Amino acid sequence: MKQAVVKKEDEGIRLDRWFKRHFQSFRMSELNKCLREKNIKVNGKKSECGYRVCEKDEILYPDTFGQDKSEEKKAVSAKDRAWLEAMVLYKDRDILAINKPCGLAVQGGSGQVRFLDALLDGLDMGTGKRPKLVHRLDKDTSGVLVLARNQLAATWLTRLFKERDMHKTYLAVVSKRVKAGKGVINAPLKKAVVGGVEMVVVDKENGLPAVTEYEVLDACDEASLIRFKPRTGRTHQIRAHAKYMGHPILGDVKYGKHDASKLHLHALEIEIPVGEKNIKISAPVPDYMVETINRFGLNQGGEK
Repeated sequence: MKQAVVKKEDEGIRLDRWFKRHFQSFRMSELNKCLREKNIKVNGKKSECGYRVCEKDEILYPDTFGQDKSEEKKAVSAKDRAWLEAMVLYKDRDILAINKPCGLAVQGGSGQVRFLDALLDGLDMGTGKRPKLVHRLDKDTSGVLVLARNQLAATWLTRLFKERDMHKTYLAVVSKRVKAGKGVINAPLKKAVVGGVEMVVVDKENGLPAVTEYEVLDACDEASLIRFKPRTGRTHQIRAHAKYMGHPILGDVKYGKHDASKLHLHALEIEIPVGEKNIKISAPVPDYMVETINRFGLNQGGEK
């Protein structure tokens, strides 16, 4: 095992960001596994990715952590590489954006065998350079996921996400009729365990600020089609806010009920500011959501 002491300039960043900053061959899947197996400790105790490090914290980690494992790069089959490349929505020298399907986890965790972070070598697009994760989508949320193609772009994009300079739009089908129009949900959120299940709940006294704009595009008695625009980036924010409205997203077992086979939440569009212009990237709505929208006779354009 090796030990490192957190320096003043790193104080306040998340533990996963600390590892990403200090290990050239950092992989989130490796970090998650080490944390899960208690092979990484902070001040002698088990820790989590979201822990904010403090100056002089002592971080203990395996001496093999972060080593470039060439055999892992060979693990992406030609079939998986073609599958991944078919997801690509946009690419330039710095940015790669894909249309992540519902059911594909972005990072490894408990019970996750197949996830995007372990497959990213298959998205080198012939450069031999593995793209980097700069944000996440829930496993069952489909749509636009942005990746960085180099370290400089990763730093830039991470800052944009952190400072909320990215404009993200989600499309969701929620239960029952929502009153037509636009609105803003301003309801602080906090992680909690409810009935033995870890989730996010509204807590106006102790929760972190969470704000979501919404627009009802169309509605019927059984369901409504809504466009959500989060102003903040809390875990499960849209799902928790939809439940708070009294209209959980279809297929959201954690925040609603098993009323559809898949979660009907799609990251529809993202705008990335580049100089004086914005790069706008959109992902087509998945077939299962289109089928539901058509079955209820809803109009995505918001007009009858």
